[in-house]
Amino acid sequence: MDSRQAALTGGVWTLGSIKELSEVGTEALTYYQTVGSKGIIAGGKTTMIYPMYYVFAEILKHNHASLLTSRSSHPRVFEGIVLEHQGQKTMILANLTGEHIVVGIEGMAENARIKKLDEKSMEKAMYHHEEFMASPFCTFKFEQPVSNIKIRPYGLVFISE
Repeated sequence: MDSRQAALTGGVWTLGSIKELSEVGTEALTYYQTVGSKGIIAGGKTTMIYPMYYVFAEILKHNHASLLTSRSSHPRVFEGIVLEHQGQKTMILANLTGEHIVVGIEGMAENARIKKLDEKSMEKAMYHHEEFMASPFCTFKFEQPVSNIKIRPYGLVFISE
């Protein structure tokens, strides 16, 4: 088992890997086992959902979407992907550092919704999946043309229009 699988770093690494490989034309990717010590869900007496599960779940939820080209001004600090389907965008953003960062985002609808997976929500996401998924998205009003979003260390942010 790789201990990073159960850490936020596993989720942000997975997102960065998917983005980089997708943008160079990779058509199929295989990651991890599904369940078990090498999986995205730990089996056994206590089921734990690892952070990379939520990256895969969000991407698969939009499996008919197009991957839009996106660029980070600081790719060793922050990375993200943008999916678009029927005029609606979804972003998954990742802080690749152990520091708090502020990211400027362009082009999202004013009424977009945000859910964060970071050290504050990780326990709920790992051990209380249904409760985490049912929890309300953060309310956030995107200002045009650029809005700033704070992302905690190794945090993931899911934004949907």
